[in-house]
Amino acid sequence: MRLALTMVGLTLLSGLCLCLEARAGVVVFDTKSTADQMISSPLLGTFALDASGPQTFTIDTTNGTANVTSAFQGSDLPDPFVPGQYDTYNLYNIPAFTTGTVTTTPSGYNISFSLLFELDVMSGSLNGLSLVTMQYATFAASNVPTLPFPVGAAFSDPSGPAPVAVYLKNDFGPYPAGTPVGLSYDRVVTVVPEPSAITLLGIGVVALCCYGRRSRAKSGNRFRTPSRRRI
Repeated sequence: MRLALTMVGLTLLSGLCLCLEARAGVVVFDTKSTADQMISSPLLGTFALDASGPQTFTIDTTNGTANVTSAFQGSDLPDPFVPGQYDTYNLYNIPAFTTGTVTTTPSGYNISFSLLFELDVMSGSLNGLSLVTMQYATFAASNVPTLPFPVGAAFSDPSGPAPVAVYLKNDFGPYPAGTPVGLSYDRVVTVVPEPSAITLLGIGVVALCCYGRRSRAKSGNRFRTPSRRRI
C-alpha cells in the first residue's frame, strides 16, 4: 500500500518537474510511439510496416525549435525469399539530418519535424540490409494541447501520402549502395501509453480500492452493536 502511494507520488513529482521545465521554455521528455508506413518496392513488393519504440523529444518554445531521436523496432518485414516469414528490423531517424520547429497557438502547439531515416534488417534472408532515405520526410501535428504530448498525438505529412524514395545504404548481393529500391509513403507516428504508466495506474487503482474497503470495514466495526452473551 505504502509502496503504491509512494510510486504515485513520484509520478506526480516528475510531472511537476516537467511543468517547471516547460515554464523555462525547454521541455525534454520520452514517449513510446508507433511508426506506421507503407513500402512499395519492385524487389520486395508492397506491404505495411508497423514498428514501435521509444522517442526522446526536446521542445524549445522560446527559440521555436524541436528535435527528436527515435529507436523503433519491428518484426513484420516480409522475407522475399522465404514465404510466410517475417524479418525483424530497427527503424530510426538520423540525428544529424533532423530539424524541427514549434509555434504556440491558442489551442496548443504546432510542431513539425523534417528528417531522413534508416531501416536496418536484423534477421532472415535480408539480415544486414540497410535502407535509407535521401529525401526529407515531414512529420507534423497541429494544435497539440500539451507538452509532453498526450497519448494519441499523431504526426504525419500534411501534404498526404508524400512518397519518398528509399535506397540501399550498403552493397547487398548484386546491388550496389545507392540503388533505389522503392518508396515509403503514408507515414504516421502516434504516441501510445507507456507500459510502465499503465502498470502504475493499475497499482494506484488497486491501492485506492483496498484503502476504501478497509475504511468502510473500520466504519462498520465502529458502529456494530456488541452481541449479548448468554448466561
